[in-house]
Amino acid sequence: MRRVLRQAEPVGAPRVLIAPSAADDPTLRAILAQEVDAAYQRGRTEGEVAGRMATEAESQRIAQALRAAVETANELAAATEAALAARLRDLAVEVATAVVGELPEEQLNLVTRVTEAIEALDDRPLTVLVNPGNVDLVNAARVLDVEVVGDPLLGPGEARIHGRFGDADLTWQAVWHAVREALDVT
Repeated sequence: MRRVLRQAEPVGAPRVLIAPSAADDPTLRAILAQEVDAAYQRGRTEGEVAGRMATEAESQRIAQALRAAVETANELAAATEAALAARLRDLAVEVATAVVGELPEEQLNLVTRVTEAIEALDDRPLTVLVNPGNVDLVNAARVLDVEVVGDPLLGPGEARIHGRFGDADLTWQAVWHAVREALDVT
């Protein structure tokens, strides 16, 4: 169906009395439908691309945040584990020190440890320093070729052996130092 257009026109201008309707023209309708479909497809494609890019960027941001969180958790776990291990070692040494400090002198094997150290030193003459309460114990064992001297700075069951070329420290402090070093290595 056609419409009649009425407009004010300038004098001498050609006059259009009838204009075709776009809805009535099948060619125009086809072109219009094609353009609408093309615009829809372009918008959809551009939206999908933009959506993928936004999703990828957000995924990377989340992955980076997760990596940082895992690294922080690992660092905290390692620090906590190290602190707990150190504290556990210290407590073990404290408990062992307290137990050894309460043992009777006979159980400390002072004579055995002194004899083994003297054999290892292979250095004569030797002086064995022990707690004054242990002098008789070591002398009674008749350790060969040594002079036994009381040293009030040494605790029960402790000894120091001095020779010309070598020394042996059989104090509990030296034992616990060696234990701590061994525990730190593992």
